[in-house]
Amino acid sequence: MGPPVGPWLARRRGLLAVVIVVVAVWLGFALTGSKSESVGRPASPTETVADPTVPPGRRYTDEKLGLDEFIDEYVEIMMTPVDTRFRSSNDRGEYRAERNRYFEHEATGHERERLHFERNLTLVFDHAYDDLPADPGVGGLLDQAFEDAMDRCAQARGWPSVQLYGVSKADVEQFEADLGLSLDEFLDLRHECAQQAASYPTLDSVVRDELLGRLGEHYRAAVYEYLLEFADAEVPLVDHEGAPRPLEERLINICLKDPDPAQCAAEFRVELPAE
Repeated sequence: MGPPVGPWLARRRGLLAVVIVVVAVWLGFALTGSKSESVGRPASPTETVADPTVPPGRRYTDEKLGLDEFIDEYVEIMMTPVDTRFRSSNDRGEYRAERNRYFEHEATGHERERLHFERNLTLVFDHAYDDLPADPGVGGLLDQAFEDAMDRCAQARGWPSVQLYGVSKADVEQFEADLGLSLDEFLDLRHECAQQAASYPTLDSVVRDELLGRLGEHYRAAVYEYLLEFADAEVPLVDHEGAPRPLEERLINICLKDPDPAQCAAEFRVELPAE
């Protein structure tokens, strides 16, 4: 069993490792989805009908791509000193492993395309992480407020000397030896307090919203830059006739060049075009 806790910065960066591995397995073309060749799929309606609400150089609006929700979820999950969704690193690892297994071995069609698109966006966020603004970034006001809320939560529950963030497995074992706080109790306490801290209750709501907004806009700008360079990578939330399938097209093109196209297509779960 791996350590249940660890440095929060490593968590933020480490959560992306599986994404990178999976994208590498899928032929190493993350962030290059727009370079695929056409295999005769119908053109998307957004390619033929001008829509004044679609940003220049794009196929879809932010709303149709689900960018607001995706960015908000990323900020909530990745940009806090403690994971707010999962009770432990083991729980998180099991969830990710199942999602990766499903993507690699079962997902097809639009669902797989959307998963791949979101994985590419996560890689974009990883690059954007390196130049975060100061206050909403690592160690800034948001992090300080989150940690302050964690401290207050622990104190309110009768554990004032227990730090719930930035601790190692050895630290948790010491809590048990010195204070009688078991690993399970620590994980429960940390998870409960992290969920409360995610609303940044110690920050003025106006300041909180401004900082979260700046954080979201930082990632939005990175997505815009990516989509301008790789416009064909866009995959909408909702499937429709003619919706782009850049991953499927890339896989089909590879299979058409394979010595055994049918076997290749079966392995990649794609249908080859009729001859």
